Amino acid sequence: MSDPWSESVEQTVSSLNTDQRTGLSSVEAKNRLEQFGPNRLVTPRSITFWDVVKEEIREPMILLLFVVGIVYSIWGEIRDAITIFVIIFALVFVEIYTEYRAKKGVAALRKLSQPTVPVIRQGAYQNIVTEEIVKGDILVLETGEIVPADIRVINSIGLQVNESALTGESAPVAKSESVLPQETPLTDRSNMVFAGT
Repeated sequence: MSDPWSESVEQTVSSLNTDQRTGLSSVEAKNRLEQFGPNRLVTPRSITFWDVVKEEIREPMILLLFVVGIVYSIWGEIRDAITIFVIIFALVFVEIYTEYRAKKGVAALRKLSQPTVPVIRQGAYQNIVTEEIVKGDILVLETGEIVPADIRVINSIGLQVNESALTGESAPVAKSESVLPQETPLTDRSNMVFAGT
């Protein structure tokens, strides 16, 4: 596939092996998702109990308490030192447990609040999670939405995009489906919309 901005709409649709009216089939979309992976920049790190343990044990306050416990066990009574260590371990356990549950809760909330985007698949509008967008999907952009991926415009009526995140320019940029020369700079590609704009 050559550069999509320098191809006609028909060439782009053909090179992506999709259909402008019906989009991809669910089976083809699933195959492409497996082949190319999800539409995301960074793979979120899974949260494990042992990662939280390592993180919490390195906390300066916990390290200070361990040092105090060691110093007290050298110069103090062994019974008091044992009491201090029991309190330290109880404190560390509660801290680890609380932190682990909080991180798991935030990860669950993130999954619940995943953004969706309307696409045309099998000839029908469907709302899918943005991570499930694949090459060849026909996306339907609506007013006020953040663009979920770099997209070649194949049909538009008065489409304008705020590209300030990309160019620093605050005025919206008009977009169309016209073919552009291959050497067109990124900021002048008026037939492309970019993720995050």
